[in-house]
Amino acid sequence: MGARSPIAVEVHCLRGGAVDIQGSFSAPATTACAWSVLTDYGHLGRFVPSILCSRVQSTDGDSLMVLQQIAGRFLIFSRTLQVLLDIHEDPEHSISFTDVSRRDFAFYHGDWALSDGSGSVEVRYEAQAKPRTFPPFWAGQLFEDTARSQLEAVRAEILRRSRQHAS
Repeated sequence: MGARSPIAVEVHCLRGGAVDIQGSFSAPATTACAWSVLTDYGHLGRFVPSILCSRVQSTDGDSLMVLQQIAGRFLIFSRTLQVLLDIHEDPEHSISFTDVSRRDFAFYHGDWALSDGSGSVEVRYEAQAKPRTFPPFWAGQLFEDTARSQLEAVRAEILRRSRQHAS
């Protein structure tokens, strides 16, 4: 029997091809370390395989506009998706985002939240999306696979940075 994954992901298909995504994990790291990973917008593509490009377009206090290109894959099919995220930060607590371009999604919005655990940080991700480019029957599995991969990559980077900081 294999080890239990530290990543929890649930995807619920909603009416009209929309999905509700919820994911979480904990990591033996500080909230500050997790925050530094989640807010490394210009370098997300270095450690999240599905992010092809992530570039800060503008900043205004705790608000940012971030352009991202994302590889959407399902079975043998792939498509590059683009979002322009209007991001609002509550430093070391939460990040909320909304795709304002609506190019590849009828809607895409959600949030990341951090909380201290006992000697660890708890990371939660929630999003609702309705893609324009994939048939509704693909959406659930596509988003579950993508969310799991994204959360695994973010957790691995948090662990890497935490070990690097400790040494």
